Amino acid sequence: MTMVSPRSRTVFLCLGALGAALMYAGDMLLYWGSGATDLSPLGLAPAMAGIAPDRLVLGGYVGPLASLLYAAGFLGIARLLRPGHQTLQWIVFLLFCMAMLYSGAYHSHYPHLAFTAANPHTLARTAGYIDLLALGASVPMACASVLFIYAVLRGFTCCPRTMALLTPLPLFLCGAALQHLPEPLLLPLAGGWNNLLFIIFFLTCASVRNKNDVLEAGDESPGADAADAADAAGPGHSLGSLAPGGIGIIQTVNCPADVQERLAALGINPGSAVRMLRPGDNRVVECCGTFVALAEKFAGRITITPTDETL
Repeated sequence: MTMVSPRSRTVFLCLGALGAALMYAGDMLLYWGSGATDLSPLGLAPAMAGIAPDRLVLGGYVGPLASLLYAAGFLGIARLLRPGHQTLQWIVFLLFCMAMLYSGAYHSHYPHLAFTAANPHTLARTAGYIDLLALGASVPMACASVLFIYAVLRGFTCCPRTMALLTPLPLFLCGAALQHLPEPLLLPLAGGWNNLLFIIFFLTCASVRNKNDVLEAGDESPGADAADAADAAGPGHSLGSLAPGGIGIIQTVNCPADVQERLAALGINPGSAVRMLRPGDNRVVECCGTFVALAEKFAGRITITPTDETL
């Protein structure tokens, strides 16, 4: 899984939030105004039987489309992991997508509950099948959430460690308290919580990424900023001049104070050895065991002395 620009990741995360909002709208089409107080499939069936069939069909039909948008959001989530954790990126992404495939099917089968409400035997079989789809969604979702929490707590992502509290699993557990809400809050909050929590998750991730990926920000192409960076770096070799696999000893870091502090926290200080992993506009370097993505205008402001030593 290759790196993308911060702006592209924001687009993916916002698409995921849009998918969650669309799925939430589908939930409300299925049972908003039904007066249901039991949100289990069997409990919702008799209440949904009074809703117009066309509305039920539309409510269930949006599930697969919403799942596709969710998958885009999960791509953005996976790419919050830092370079060097590609296997974990793929596992998290695929588990989230597997969960959402089952979740989309789960959602799309809800109209059958209303259509079979008059036949107890068929209704019981339909509800049992929907419960099985729910299990197929819950297990990979929980696994993906645990892995993402692990990545956040280990510092493998761009997110602060407090982000672990806003991942799907903790938010899902918070939803248990919503089951005791009175009407008219029960259905819009408890009934749609599984999608509301993902709106929170996606948008929070987009916000956190914007604050923490300053090292990847900058112009997509070299230009005036690149020239200014080269002048600011002073005489000698700039970090951006290293060839793939090349190693240099950092001499000076002539970046703005806030960027310099962030670089220092990642180990990019005078005297540290740094290796170029991938050159180009979205260059990735290794320093002190950390993989860092640097924009041209920052890499050009760091001077190094090439060396044959190994990290």
